[in-house]
Order: sequence, then structure tokens, then C-alpha cells
Amino acid sequence: MVRRQRFFAIFAAAVIGASACSRELPARATPSPTPTPTEATPAMPLPGTVTNDQPPQPAETPAKPAEPAASPFSVMVRNCYLVDPEINPVGAPESREKGIRMVLTGSIRNSSDRIIYRAGAYSKLVVYFGKNARFEKHSGGLGIVPPITSSSPWRPGAWRDFKIVGRAFDPIYREFEPQALSGVLSLEARDPLDFRFAEEIARMKPRWDTLFGVVVDQTVSLKEDVTLRYGPHNAKSDLKSGDEVRLVAQQGGGYLAERENRLLGWLPADALAIKNYENLYPDNPARTFPMVATVEDRFEITISDYRYEPHPDNLPEAEGGYMVFQVKVKSLAERQALPCVQAISGWTRAAGGSRRRRTK
Repeated sequence: MVRRQRFFAIFAAAVIGASACSRELPARATPSPTPTPTEATPAMPLPGTVTNDQPPQPAETPAKPAEPAASPFSVMVRNCYLVDPEINPVGAPESREKGIRMVLTGSIRNSSDRIIYRAGAYSKLVVYFGKNARFEKHSGGLGIVPPITSSSPWRPGAWRDFKIVGRAFDPIYREFEPQALSGVLSLEARDPLDFRFAEEIARMKPRWDTLFGVVVDQTVSLKEDVTLRYGPHNAKSDLKSGDEVRLVAQQGGGYLAERENRLLGWLPADALAIKNYENLYPDNPARTFPMVATVEDRFEITISDYRYEPHPDNLPEAEGGYMVFQVKVKSLAERQALPCVQAISGWTRAAGGSRRRRTK
């Protein structure tokens, strides 16, 4: 009996101790099952990609660059040429300053909604003779004709003509051939309130060889009545405003005109309705000088050089001076054992007519 009670006491004490231990120790965590590849958590999606659990995101549209504002002025450059009164007496602007100048003519339109009461058009000629030889000349005066004033304002939509004569380069630069040229046209304008404009409105490509003579090919009309005398017999031509002539050569501001296959003489640029100077020149322009002409089976004539002289020796004084030519005439006759070459010096007056003499 005593043994049975002792066993019961030992068993009860063991049960009580086990229950006490279960209250003090934390419960063992049950490990979560390892997910299968199909059950793995997806990575964060890249921007703009489509997933099953989120709506598609629209791609960002890049911002468009701002378009440049339209200029409040439109321009048409009708003519652009270089001139030196010493070698280009026809069509040269009147000036006491000697040398090479750029002349611009054309029209400007007021495309703004402003009434302009002060304005001026200005030019700049830049000539590059080498890497470290850059020269430029600006124009003087307002350039717009007639001038814009308070009594004659420049209204919206109206066109105004301009003629701009730049300041002169020294005549010594005729002895050099530039590497590049550029012309710039600028405009300054203002209204009586708060509008101010001072910007470049056009760029030109003047030709250096217009000083010395270039071939041109364009039919234009006259803006005024002109009387010309030309050729060895001083043939007279009376031309009326609106008459059409074909231009075949240019030197400075003068253009050699013909009509019905007959040379009429040199016309000044101001007398011609030239619409676009860039269309004057053929695709492959050739210099007017030297010139070679052939009379079939008879002669070959070469004009190799020319110069301007105010008063050559043994010649009467002439208005505008003389253009002196160096000419070679080669005989092509079959009867000669050897061709004969004869040098001739010739000249022509600016007002027309010509003479020649044999060089000894």
C-alpha cells in the first residue's frame, strides 16, 4: 500500500514538472514551405512594362522644341554686286571715296502689326584673304528710299525699297584674290511706343569677279528710257521703259545688253528691273576676260588683258575715260606656211565707239 502511494506521488510530480516546462519554453516555429518556381514572388516591374496585376503605363512623350518666332520683316534682295569706279565707270555710285564697294538693292516688307516711324537698313561686307587676314566694311546712311519718317511712316503690310552702298576697301585689294566673301543685311526699326527691332535679316554671296567682268545670261526689262551708243560706228539705240533686253556680261554696276543679236552697249544697274541677282549667272560662269572668238578659217581673236585709263596718250579727252584692251589676232589662212600672230592694242570710250592701233 505504501509502495503504491509512493509511485503515485512520483508520477504526479513528473506530470506537474512537464506542464511547468511547457509553459516556460516558446513554441517551435513551423517552417513555411519552399515556394515552387511558379509560386515565386515576381520582381518589381520596369517602368512602362505590362504585368498581369497592373494596368499598362503610357510611354512618356518627349517635349517638342519651341519653333522660332516668325520675323516681323520680309526681305527680297534683287541685286548684289561689287563695284570700283576706277575700273567700273558705268553704273558706279557717285562718291569721292575710291575703292571697292558692295551695292545692295531690294525691298523689305513690314510683316508686323506695328507702325514704324524710324528705320534704317545697313550692310556689311566681309572679305577673307587668309586665316589671319579678315577685313570688313559697313555701310553708312539709312539705306531705305524714300526715308521713313513720322510724316511718312512704314505701315503694316507695306513694302519699302532700299539701296545700300557700303564703305570702300582700298583699291590695292584688287591685286589679291580672296578666299571667301560674305554679305550681311541688317535692319533697325522702332515704333513710337515700345517696339524695337535690330537684327540681321539676310545674307548674300557677292562675287569678287564682278569687279573684273563675268558672263551673265538673263532677259530683263528696262525701268526707264535709255539712249546708248556703241560699236566702232557709234551706233545709236533708243530704248524705252518696259523694253526687254538680254544681258550677256557684267562688270561692276554695268551690264552689256543685246537685242535681236546686236550688242546695244552698257546699261547701268539702276536702269534694269533685275528680280534676283543669283539667277544672272550660268551654272558654270566664265570670266568675260580673257575672251576668244574665231572667224571660221580666217582669224582667231584673243582679248588677253584690259584696263581703265582716264586719258590715254594721243587720244582726245572723253567723258568716263577709256577701256584699253590687249588683243592678239591669229591668222588661220591655209595659204600660209606658218600661222601669223599679230598683237593689237585697242580701246573703247565708256560712252561708245572704239579705236584700235597696231602694237610695234
